[in-house]
Amino acid sequence: MQTKFEEDDYKNRFTSMEMDETLRVQREIIYHERDTIINQNELNHKQFVYLLKRYAKNIIDSENYDSTRFILIY
Repeated sequence: MQTKFEEDDYKNRFTSMEMDETLRVQREIIYHERDTIINQNELNHKQFVYLLKRYAKNIIDSENYDSTRFILIY
């Protein structure tokens, strides 16, 4: 019984760590894109949407794309 609980706890911690890593990577990418946008002189809505779509396409087209680990809210 104790072993089963320990296994479940390990799996839960591992899953949590995976999700933390996924969020960390996404956060770094988004912050980088945000900083790029902020440092531009002028950016209108159309350009912003274009950048988001280009970014999403690059992620989806990459060989390492895993749709279960990518979140894009638009």
